[in-house]
Amino acid sequence: MINLITIFAHEFYKNKKLITMKKVIVLLVAIGTLASCNQAKTAFVDSTQLMKDYSKNKAIEADFKTKNDKLQREVDSIAGLLKKEFADFQEKAQKMSRKKAEKQYQTLMQKQQYFEQVFQQKKQQVVAEAQGKMDTLSQNVKVFIKDYGKKNGYTYIYNSGDGASVLYGDEKLDVTKAVTKALNAEAGDKTDASEKKEEAKKDTDKK
Repeated sequence: MINLITIFAHEFYKNKKLITMKKVIVLLVAIGTLASCNQAKTAFVDSTQLMKDYSKNKAIEADFKTKNDKLQREVDSIAGLLKKEFADFQEKAQKMSRKKAEKQYQTLMQKQQYFEQVFQQKKQQVVAEAQGKMDTLSQNVKVFIKDYGKKNGYTYIYNSGDGASVLYGDEKLDVTKAVTKALNAEAGDKTDASEKKEEAKKDTDKK
């Protein structure tokens, strides 16, 4: 009887040690996971603001505006000439035969439709060219941010721009300006320095 009690007690103590050891291991794993989470270096970038301040993006937008404005001037010029031709036609139409008036009217309408199609195609080309450049630029920015994260030891860099899933972020984790500055530096842009001089000048004027 004593032997059975002794054996039972020994087995119970042995199992208790195993249970305790398992709890310790689970606890250590949990602590390790928590510690690794706390050690993770994270930040976020406002992609919308970044693209607004990126010199290459500004250059693409400026180029698009220049080409679009030029095209619009051409449209306005042709539209003015067509308007004059229609006005002249209306004056002379009363003295023309019905058949001749209808024929000349159809000629003017075809001319108008032709120029509308030409300018529509030109507009689409300008937009497609700008969109292609923007798509390429967007991909390059993603690659740059990935490299930036690796070089600066970040575990994650989140996007807080329009349509992003980050609803809140500590301002201390916002690296938008740093990434924008690095991008502009890579592009050889001196905008940051000139903006600082302009801000300093404004502060001096206020004083």
